[in-house]
Amino acid sequence: MFNLLEERWLPVIRADGTQGVIAPWEIAAGGSLPVALHVPRPDFRAAMMEFLVGLLQTVRPPARRKDWLAQLRQPPSPDELRQAMRPHVPFFELFGQRPLFLQDLTLEAPAKAKDFSDISALLIDSPGENTLKNNGDFFVKRGRVNALCPACAAMALFTMQAFAPAGGAGIRTSLRGGGPLSTMVDMVRDDGSASTLWEKLWLNVLCLQTRAASVQPAPTELAGVVYPWAAPTRTSEGGEQTHPEDVHWLQAYWGMPRRVVLVPEDAESGEVCDVCGAQSARMVRRMYARKGGTNYGPTWQHPLTPYRDQNDKPPLSIKGSANVTGYGHWLGVVYDQLTAKGIRRSANVAHVHESLNDALHLGVNVAGYDMDNMKARQWCESTFPVYPVAEDRLADFRGCIEMMVAAADKARMNLAGMLKEALVNEAGHKQASVDKTVFANAQAELWSRTEARFYELAKDAARSEGQKDEDRVKDAWRDHLCRTAQDIFHGLAESGRVLPERIRRVCDASRKLWAFNDKALRKILELPERGGAR
Repeated sequence: MFNLLEERWLPVIRADGTQGVIAPWEIAAGGSLPVALHVPRPDFRAAMMEFLVGLLQTVRPPARRKDWLAQLRQPPSPDELRQAMRPHVPFFELFGQRPLFLQDLTLEAPAKAKDFSDISALLIDSPGENTLKNNGDFFVKRGRVNALCPACAAMALFTMQAFAPAGGAGIRTSLRGGGPLSTMVDMVRDDGSASTLWEKLWLNVLCLQTRAASVQPAPTELAGVVYPWAAPTRTSEGGEQTHPEDVHWLQAYWGMPRRVVLVPEDAESGEVCDVCGAQSARMVRRMYARKGGTNYGPTWQHPLTPYRDQNDKPPLSIKGSANVTGYGHWLGVVYDQLTAKGIRRSANVAHVHESLNDALHLGVNVAGYDMDNMKARQWCESTFPVYPVAEDRLADFRGCIEMMVAAADKARMNLAGMLKEALVNEAGHKQASVDKTVFANAQAELWSRTEARFYELAKDAARSEGQKDEDRVKDAWRDHLCRTAQDIFHGLAESGRVLPERIRRVCDASRKLWAFNDKALRKILELPERGGAR
């Protein structure tokens, strides 16, 4: 037995810097309040924040905004939270008699040992079967995770179900698709201190008024309708889909695309968890699974993920990637992008914008796996700042930021083009004299080296009072892009020994880069033209 609502299994850091392990009902308990989760992996941390937000949304949602605000300032007592969770306790057993948390209700254990899977398969960044067969596990090695303690097994299970990537025919992705972006609002209090764990969570809980829902789910709706593991799985061997109207909207927080059952076993003497290093009486080394889990249809919209408009198609969830956590997607994730096929912020971010005044210092933590189909390339994470913008200035602000991002993209393309002109052999543009990654790295460097200045100027744009202020912001951005592109160009084009015949090409390309950027960026930013030569 290991009940996720009763056991103390969530590691936290408290305001005084000490560490501890709490049960979910203790998230706002103690003389020194918990301020953050202290879990052993970044993907677990993002997933456990979603787990706790989903739990609060399910067991104790605020009815109206005034209730939400009141509880943001004064959280419920541990006893109140425990009482609210009590009816849900039977659905959160990890081991023992089914139903078991996020595990298939009816799946039978295989007769042959070879049909069980190693527990490492539950980790999204573990090498798949084909990778192991082909000895392709260069970065994430086989055998690194052989046993998980109950807490890490629960975290790994929720992480996989919440972020499940593509896995081959019949192996379903998460309700949001493979490797979705998770967005969580956070704040810094007026005295400059960090938010508590309760505040971090409650900021992302929606009031029922926002969802046009008047009541919590009835007890009869919990099994299967809210918690899919408490009823026979809605299987999809024939491609059948499960849509929002088929179940309760809260199932968005508890999606179960994978048919999995964990196999707990007695720990061996001295055995420790391969993820957190803890000892436990029980360990999970194996699991069994089957294809054809719940196939969530395209109309689902998870409250903690932004989506991109698709015109006459259902919106498409934004996935994790290095460029998504950069400033190119900041506008849509934080404020909405109202252009065709623009990004629409997640429901939790929109709710906070509508419910809080501008005096609070807010940020949006964005995180997710950058997936190459079934393969995890990297875990990406960043924090987007939130600047208050007057309602009557919001349209102009959005337009300004759109121009700034478009200008950066143009500068990126011009930089790559002029580097190729400077570094490619005389024999022709098809025969490169340098590794092509130089051009890709140069473009990535432009984004990273201009990020801090972008946010400085975006903050100025948020406070601008008219066109003159906005034009000053845009002109400062044009100048910064031009100069940064030149610095990167010269750092790469002039590195090492420069042959005499290449010097002229480098000088010509440098002049062109400045002229092209100055003219093109002025046009994009709607600034007056001037001579393009440096």
